[in-house]
Amino acid sequence: MENLDQILRFGILTDSTCEVIGVNDYSVEKVVIPSSVEINGITYAITSIRNRAFMNCNKLRQVVVGSGVESIGELAFAWCDQLSYIRIPFATVSIDEYVFVGCSKLNHIDAERRPSKFLEKTGCMGVFNAYMGAKCVSKFFANHVH
Repeated sequence: MENLDQILRFGILTDSTCEVIGVNDYSVEKVVIPSSVEINGITYAITSIRNRAFMNCNKLRQVVVGSGVESIGELAFAWCDQLSYIRIPFATVSIDEYVFVGCSKLNHIDAERRPSKFLEKTGCMGVFNAYMGAKCVSKFFANHVH
């Protein structure tokens, strides 16, 4: 298995936190973002995904967002046209606009937190199954792209 730093790029935010700022390997098909990463011998909690971090990763199919990620920036997964599944942890309380715009195959969002307005402004097209754990909470349409 490849080292995480060969796939993802990180930006340090504070003495103990960092964010995913991009990818090094645009051919990656599955990404599991951990709750922390070691950079130069220091462990940082991963708390966010920066704007446009995965934009245009055309082979990306699945993403599991780490348990400590609190926010996902604007256009973070925009035009990842093969993306069909993403798992969003309970810790994620902020998802900016147009996060999934152009993700035409995205048909499954596994969200530990009950779907709310943050999923309404993502730029998604299609039907999503949103889950709280294994229990289906709702199916909804988000056909608007602003």
